Amino acid sequence: GINAEYMGTTRILYLTPLFLVASGVQNSQPLPTILPFAPPNSSRVTFLPPEDPTLKQLGWRELKHGALVFKKDGSSVGMVIMCARPKCCRTAWEQTRSSHDSEEIVTSPVSKSVEDYISNLGSDLLEKADEDSLHNIVDGLLSAAGEPPGGSMHRMDALLAFQKLASKVHISFQSSDLQAMLEEDEGRVGSADLLHGLRVLIRRSGRPGGITTLWVARVNQLKLRIRVPYRFVDGKYMVQDPSFVELKGLTLTGWISPPSQLTLDRKGCARAGIPQRAHTYSFMYPVQDIPSEIYQVLVANQLQDPRCALLTLGGYLYLDQSMRQVVAINAVLPVKPQTATPNHLFFGRPLPLQEITTHQLSHERLHKTPQRLMSEIANNPNSEVCMAWVTPKEPNEGLSGLPRALRPHGCMVSVPIGDNHLGQYQPVICLRRRCCGRFWGGEHEHFPKNKIAGLPAGLNDF
Repeated sequence: GINAEYMGTTRILYLTPLFLVASGVQNSQPLPTILPFAPPNSSRVTFLPPEDPTLKQLGWRELKHGALVFKKDGSSVGMVIMCARPKCCRTAWEQTRSSHDSEEIVTSPVSKSVEDYISNLGSDLLEKADEDSLHNIVDGLLSAAGEPPGGSMHRMDALLAFQKLASKVHISFQSSDLQAMLEEDEGRVGSADLLHGLRVLIRRSGRPGGITTLWVARVNQLKLRIRVPYRFVDGKYMVQDPSFVELKGLTLTGWISPPSQLTLDRKGCARAGIPQRAHTYSFMYPVQDIPSEIYQVLVANQLQDPRCALLTLGGYLYLDQSMRQVVAINAVLPVKPQTATPNHLFFGRPLPLQEITTHQLSHERLHKTPQRLMSEIANNPNSEVCMAWVTPKEPNEGLSGLPRALRPHGCMVSVPIGDNHLGQYQPVICLRRRCCGRFWGGEHEHFPKNKIAGLPAGLNDF
């Protein structure tokens, strides 16, 4: 019975079912617009701060976000505002569950019709959906919202719709992910963004050839000495105090990519576990020449200790604007680590790399990896591979087959040893359609030839 509403630009907040409020609430204001979650025939609204005595008199305690009170047909009804964080609003959620005074939740006709449309869709609606089916679903959502084909719908309705669609395909989305998928224009979401959201759901649902998710784990208590790379030449790092997991006394070194300025937006950085102070980053390759018995110990502890994941799989090092202070080091893993928050990066589906690009990267940039990071990379899953991180700002002249438009946030290149013509790359992608919508596209967008050499069809309008 909780009504989820989009409030502002930062998160989804929740409103309790309606409850009666005694008269005497002062300082009400006329409703400037018809709010979708307001009770019918409401004329005025009042915001009650968390410490307002009226809420305490009604039995609401330990509120953090206050409440809204609406004047309706001579009476007043209220909704308590809650967030999803247990440490913040656990008491309010428990009170909502046990309350016997609440009236039936009131939703707007538009929200109800959209919810009914999604409920009538089959549970396998996205498993075998082609592009025409996705267009039909978008038209159905718009029609349920009372809008014509190709139109737009209220962003709150779009967020609620995609929450329900995601639950149908068993995908967990954070509110920030939904907000990034469904970009708004004056509070409304257009058909192009709705279609993009459906494509994201398909790719996140595990369909073959889909998106790779790499999980992020923060590395602590690790002392490094870094020979800072410059421009587009890899540098090196050394683990100064490898005293964990039987590494004491060993000297461990690895390659580190040239620094590059962050290109993900604020929400993308938060999703990837990147601190706000970070300004530039480098990719840290796995360490080289580890004795086999020690290497097996590191692999066995990857999920428990992010330091082991960093040394065997690699990760990202983040620097502040001065490029002298390490802000954070994040290890990456193909499976969710046991000790990490749900931070992650999205990598696009593997795409073939031109052989000329492999030669341009040269052996100084391609480093042999003892453990495969992405299973989809390379046609032969059992082959040994070399990997290279290509920054988003490297000039096109040095990478004629991999222009910047194909790596808006950088990309990972993998080349099987001895088979330069089988190289592939996977770009880091974000959820925003205007930035990375092409990489979330369906099978029909398999990058056909274009009059612009090296660019997939349509990418010239980036």
